[in-house]
Amino acid sequence: MTNSKIKRLVRWPTRHPVARAAAVLAVSFGFGVSAWALITSSGDLALVSATEGTGVATAGGHVIQSSLTTQIGNGQGAAALALAIDHGDKLFQAKFNAADGIGARVGAGERFTRMPRADKTGAGEWATHTPARATGPNAQSCTGCHNQGGDDGAGEASDNVHRDANHTGRLNQQVTRNTPHLFGLGGQQKLAEEMTVDLQAIRTAGRTALGCGSSTTAGSTARALSSKGISFGTLTINHAAGTTGCTESLSPPVAGGANSVSADLVVRPYQWKGAVAFIRDFVRGAAHNELGMQGSELLGSPTVDPSTVDGDGDGVRNELFVGDITALTIYQAAQPRPTTKVELAGLGLIPALTAAETASINRGAPLFNSMGCNSCHVPSLVANDVIFREPSANANFRDAGNLFPNGRTYAQSQLDPARPLVFDITRDHVENATPVLANGQKLGDFTRDAQGHAIIALFGDLRRHDMGAGLAEEVDEQGTGASVFMTENLWGAGSSPPYLHDGRAASLTEAILEHGGEGQTSRNNFAAASLQNRQDVIAFLNNLVLFKNE
Repeated sequence: MTNSKIKRLVRWPTRHPVARAAAVLAVSFGFGVSAWALITSSGDLALVSATEGTGVATAGGHVIQSSLTTQIGNGQGAAALALAIDHGDKLFQAKFNAADGIGARVGAGERFTRMPRADKTGAGEWATHTPARATGPNAQSCTGCHNQGGDDGAGEASDNVHRDANHTGRLNQQVTRNTPHLFGLGGQQKLAEEMTVDLQAIRTAGRTALGCGSSTTAGSTARALSSKGISFGTLTINHAAGTTGCTESLSPPVAGGANSVSADLVVRPYQWKGAVAFIRDFVRGAAHNELGMQGSELLGSPTVDPSTVDGDGDGVRNELFVGDITALTIYQAAQPRPTTKVELAGLGLIPALTAAETASINRGAPLFNSMGCNSCHVPSLVANDVIFREPSANANFRDAGNLFPNGRTYAQSQLDPARPLVFDITRDHVENATPVLANGQKLGDFTRDAQGHAIIALFGDLRRHDMGAGLAEEVDEQGTGASVFMTENLWGAGSSPPYLHDGRAASLTEAILEHGGEGQTSRNNFAAASLQNRQDVIAFLNNLVLFKNE
């Protein structure tokens, strides 16, 4: 059975070359626009809006954060949640135009670019945008890249983006990134929050035992960092005699491996390098970099109104409100869990699998484990608290000090951690709300265990690993190591080729063979297995799919 039979392919962007060529000809011959022109004047932008409307208008307009927070305070949290998810869905689909602020003044008359343009240093051009960009803008809508496996899915190789975070303008100092799918995001953040609490509690206990901050007695302790059965290495705390201060150092879980977590012990589950802790940060960064739709919380300052700032020279201010980013955040947090072909066939949502295919999948699961793949791609982890909150109740998963990147307070925009949008990740998913399963849960919900906790079947461990010289990049963009990457969660793998951080692997077999470093042993075990065993492992991985029921 091909993966195409289980994808819901809706709202895909038009990519037909004839259509693109016709559009180019219409502009070139119909309007005679100079190659160096970019529509930025208020009059022209108003004309665009009056003639064709805007993407924000198709989404129903902007959402005001104070309206959401007021509803929650008045006991109308369910209504606020429904509004946010619906608005976020529409914004995710929306095809924005110049009147919305899509794209940016890249330079040379361009609005979009797949190549970072650090060479464009003129006033308002790419290298001088505020805040600084690492890539793009390169798409007109979120679905322009998130489309493999349907809306909110992964991206093809043609959707890869180039990043020049350090603005070097040099090709060998850039990195390439493939688009990941967005299913199950809320479950990942819940796991990261709880793991962070566990790791930081271990650190606190060690500091207290040594009298850090109070005693002047010398001492040292090595504390194993572990959460949910996952080892994050060892934290060594040293207390020098005659001082109250302590120093700390991290060691990796395996000799020669990478530090699994940052020194602050915050587990960051998003991006290929594990650089982002919470969904809101991920959302506004993607909107800014990939779309050029700047969230107001990124602009201005404590004394400069964000609504007065055009940070990317496109003639539009106040492109995405704080409430819009909240809506996009809660929509993406509420994406359904990935599923399997076996589950879907059992529910009658796809054609029945053949006996041979089912047998191969069943043989592949224990082989996956015996090859050591499950040492990093852990089949499932359990989230004890099943309530997702935006903003999070954990300060490590909000902006530091409840200050937006522009320095303005949450309170100024009425984004209140005491009045968050909330939903139960085991009950409240609105996508894949049917069918209802035998246990009373919906298809999109994370499965509850006997204690009511959420089983997050992500096939990952939320750790960083050194993957060897073969996958090392020319530049260490995040400072975590050029060959160090987060374990890629394998749920949805059957629906989301290509694979690896830059999409270099066109097949799952290629992805496995690219593993080195901490993944070398598992790679060798796979390569040395019989043809039948290798095919069974691939069948098992292709069983892990994305699905949305209309």
